[in-house]
Amino acid sequence: MFMHIVTQLSGRGMALFTQVLGWLKALLCKLVNNLRVNSIRVYQSVISLFNRLVKTLLNFKALLANLIIVVQSIKLVLKRAVTINGQIGLQLLTIARQTLQAVKQALKKNK
Repeated sequence: MFMHIVTQLSGRGMALFTQVLGWLKALLCKLVNNLRVNSIRVYQSVISLFNRLVKTLLNFKALLANLIIVVQSIKLVLKRAVTINGQIGLQLLTIARQTLQAVKQALKKNK
């Protein structure tokens, strides 16, 4: 009789232990699954942010290249403007000298 009670108690204890172990396994699997899903989401977010960063850097690189081209164009235009201004200045200087000589000659004739 005593052995029968011990066997029944042992069986019930084992059944409870098995039931608790099953609940713990189910809970642990659920937690691990949630952790896995969240890890995948974080990974995807990091990849998305990295792709945005790369795209931004490429756009910045293209913008910088365009800016360099514009600066070089402005530099060429300014050099051309300086050259033209120098030529106009020389022409004006020549005209001023010729005019001064003509005025001096006219004044000499009038005296």
